[in-house]
Amino acid sequence: MKRLSPLFALLSLMVPALGCSGGESDTPGTKAPADAPVADSLGRLGFSMNFTQQPHTDELNCHYIKTPNDAPAEVRRVRVTFPPGSHHVHIYRSTQAEDRDYVAPCTGGIDWDRWRMVVGVQTENIDWTLPEGVTLLLEPHQQLMVQVHWVNIGNEPVSPTVRVDFEEVPPGNSKHLGVGFGVSEDVRIDPHLRKFVGGWVPLPEGSRVIAIMGHFHERGEQYTADIRKRGASSGRDIYDAQGQQTFVFRHYETPEPIGKDEGVAYVCNINNFTQKEITFGANVADQEHCNIAVYFEPPGMDAESVVYNQGFVKPAQTQMVDGKLVKVPGTSGLSTSVKTAVAGETLTGKVELATPAGPLPVEVYLPPQPSRLDIPRIVTVPAWEQSVTFPIRGLRPGADVELQATTTGRIRESAHFSVSGLSLSEVVYDPADPNRRWVEISNTSSLPINLCEYSLGAGTATYADFARPLGECQGSTPVYLAPSGCLVLGLPGAQANPATGMMVMSEPFGAGFAPPAGGALGVALVDNVLGEWIWDTMNPPRDDVSGLPMYPRPSLLDAVAFGAAPNPNLYGPDEVMLPVGQQVGVAPLAPSATEAHERRDSLAWSGDGAVTPGICRVKTLP
Repeated sequence: MKRLSPLFALLSLMVPALGCSGGESDTPGTKAPADAPVADSLGRLGFSMNFTQQPHTDELNCHYIKTPNDAPAEVRRVRVTFPPGSHHVHIYRSTQAEDRDYVAPCTGGIDWDRWRMVVGVQTENIDWTLPEGVTLLLEPHQQLMVQVHWVNIGNEPVSPTVRVDFEEVPPGNSKHLGVGFGVSEDVRIDPHLRKFVGGWVPLPEGSRVIAIMGHFHERGEQYTADIRKRGASSGRDIYDAQGQQTFVFRHYETPEPIGKDEGVAYVCNINNFTQKEITFGANVADQEHCNIAVYFEPPGMDAESVVYNQGFVKPAQTQMVDGKLVKVPGTSGLSTSVKTAVAGETLTGKVELATPAGPLPVEVYLPPQPSRLDIPRIVTVPAWEQSVTFPIRGLRPGADVELQATTTGRIRESAHFSVSGLSLSEVVYDPADPNRRWVEISNTSSLPINLCEYSLGAGTATYADFARPLGECQGSTPVYLAPSGCLVLGLPGAQANPATGMMVMSEPFGAGFAPPAGGALGVALVDNVLGEWIWDTMNPPRDDVSGLPMYPRPSLLDAVAFGAAPNPNLYGPDEVMLPVGQQVGVAPLAPSATEAHERRDSLAWSGDGAVTPGICRVKTLP
């Protein structure tokens, strides 16, 4: 699989971390000493890169260079030489040419849809002669990108020279080298825990493995690789390392054959002996890798260099909207069985990986939300599978509940849904009697609801014209509305009735709770946890793309308007303007001299004046 990668996510695929030394190759004489001087040219395709770096710096730059050949070049030998100080030197090629040669920082990652790996080295020079009959093909004026990661730990500036040489052979019937990268991204590990992480790189039937390089950081204790079929529990051992310092770029004098449905499986034994969480990435201080690079002779004449990432949740698709790159809703690998659930009910979540798991299960971490959701902390996708389901139980009503999932500890996918169970159930407004103006809120869930997390808003232009919290969360005992209970606000003289679940806040609403002549009044139930700042503005900011107010989606649980046509700023939870005479996601009320309305079901309101404050008859509300 090829995709855009974060910084260093795939850049150390073939090499150990800074300070590692390679071991002896299986093919003697293919590796130059690390302190060797820059070598003489092997031919016309060689080039040098010179730069100066200041003390105590760590820099990553990309050198964009074209080869001088006018015709295709068959390369049998590759040599990369440099003085001590390299973290890695990676060479990539592309069919898309740059308009000039230049050098630029490249901390933004590699576009794997464009660039293909040629060869990569790290702290030691390499002089590699490919097997007889296998060559590296360089197209005319091949566009190269040489990524140089250099670390100067000294007290003085350094001016290293990196030399790259390609030795040609006459054109013939050579097969062209293939490279397969495997990256297992599920390396998120809690402190003081050990984890086995692994992946599998599929290879073409009839190909032959000619070289391998494994990689992890200093917390890795053991690395193994073998050739096996997809779904198999074991295979033919082909590579191993017993710690970071023992990785080698291993050549095979007798290439290893690949059969039908076979590939290379790799496993990293990583011990997080630190005090903090380890995540996926190239920062050796607090991140880890589990990678492999497999060089192979293809069964035919040509082979694709591919990146096969595993162990991460399928990312959402993106599209351009008015010049902006936005995620397409519903395309992420994290999803829920329904978009709305009642608090206390259980719905089903699903995690889908971008590619099937390899030889080991993949742990997916769900960041906890103890006050909002009852979810497992970790769900596990079985080995060789691609998805898993898990239970979700909403613990409190919320207009926009965000569920997150990650395997890497850094990149998280999200799914959004709503939890219902707290709704407006009565609205009464008598223009002639200030004492006959109230709102009733009903708990239709099976759980008690902490009222301090919600507010009532009302207004003619925005819901910020009138705001009343339903409770105090700081410095007071929480007040819970019982299941099937009601809260009546603004009705003077109302009495609580524990037997029926009726609670009261009898302070009168006052003049602010009134529609203007010929206008409408909007009433909203607001989720404070996500929407406290809704009250900070009378003119809510609007999204640049949709033109909709930015606050309704994350904060409004319920809304209703009565009177004449509502102000355009009065939106419902679904971001649709509150209509008059229609019922689209919210409940409009027809104008009358005295507004007295009771909700009879999820959308329909009755305006017959037969209100029953504190008698919670409606049991199925939005």
